[in-house]
Amino acid sequence: MLSPRTAKTYIDLAKDKIKTGNLDDALKNYQKSLEIQQQTYGQDSPLIANTYTNIANIFHQQKRYQEAHEALEKALKIRIKCLGDSHPSVATTYNQIATLYQEQGNLEEAIKYFQMSLALNTAQINENHPAIRKSVEGLGTIKMKQGEYQEAEKFFRRSVTISPTLLVQSDKENIAALKNLAMIFESQSKFSEAIEQYEKIIDIYSQENTKEPEYLEALLKIGDLYKMKGQLDQAFSYFSRAAESYKLAYGASCQDLVPIYENIIDYYSYKGNIEESLNYLKKNLEIIMEREDKDPVILKKYYKRIGTHAEKLNKFDLALYAYSSFLELAEAPAAEENFDEKISLYLSLLGIYEKKEKYFEAVQYCQKLLGLLIEQPKLDELKARASILYEKLGDQQIKQKDYKEATKSYRESLNMF
Repeated sequence: MLSPRTAKTYIDLAKDKIKTGNLDDALKNYQKSLEIQQQTYGQDSPLIANTYTNIANIFHQQKRYQEAHEALEKALKIRIKCLGDSHPSVATTYNQIATLYQEQGNLEEAIKYFQMSLALNTAQINENHPAIRKSVEGLGTIKMKQGEYQEAEKFFRRSVTISPTLLVQSDKENIAALKNLAMIFESQSKFSEAIEQYEKIIDIYSQENTKEPEYLEALLKIGDLYKMKGQLDQAFSYFSRAAESYKLAYGASCQDLVPIYENIIDYYSYKGNIEESLNYLKKNLEIIMEREDKDPVILKKYYKRIGTHAEKLNKFDLALYAYSSFLELAEAPAAEENFDEKISLYLSLLGIYEKKEKYFEAVQYCQKLLGLLIEQPKLDELKARASILYEKLGDQQIKQKDYKEATKSYRESLNMF
């Protein structure tokens, strides 16, 4: 005859299968354990209720909600019969049933079961016991989804006051509630109150050199919220902290740094600090170049911005490199033809060569521009533009003492009208 020890072996095997993600085999082992337990203890043992709960958890993970409900109902019936309808395990089962309904979108049923669990636990223990946290946060989440922000806020504030479990030596259990409170305040444009909640999350990790996603997210969220408030200096402070934290956690090539650096670029641009803005544009380009799949559109955007910044700072060699890199992408065989993009790029290159007094190259780009303009079917709309370019070409040719060609260019400029 199969023994309880054999049933326990199947349970251990099931747990091992869960660790490796093999839920189907885990389910088979739990079902074998269940058969042995039923043969050994009958139909109404708390051990059998636990196995039904484990089976329900697997069905839940597999999104097999109806089967998960059936297993939990069997577990609930056994627990009420064996342990009484006020036992803590009954409250736990109510929470599990509520969670299933919540995921299925049946919020009214979810509320009913969360409230049943909350009432049972509150009556048996106390309002600040860790056992009620799941019910309180579940109710808060549903109320927030339903747009009942004041009710949601009450539940999440209550969750924050709940005592931590014995296994947790800090306030980390409050993080989910604090995040939800912050989301509620943010949805109501109460940015200062939202910041306060994220600050509490940061304080929880303040003594750690942390890589925790919640800590990093809180730094970014506070930066975003200060930016929305128009308090850009404070926003910059938190974006800078976030950048340093991400670098410590994941290295200087971390792709998550790209949007953070964009916020820093925006700040320096707003402050008129083109030099620092340029430095961070270059950092972002370096990170993007580490990607396996480099999007030409993104690369062109960065080359253009680097070129523009470098030109403002009279860093003409860097500007030429950036614009030339942009042009190489724009003229690649697979690139989509973009007339306005090329005109803008040629004008930039023309301007730089003028400033560097490289007249031969300047004339070349003038000629390229004129070629582009004249090839367009709607030449009438471009006559004024072409006239200016012919005049510039003539100026360059005068500087080269090529008076004959300069005369031709000036005549062409006049002929545009």
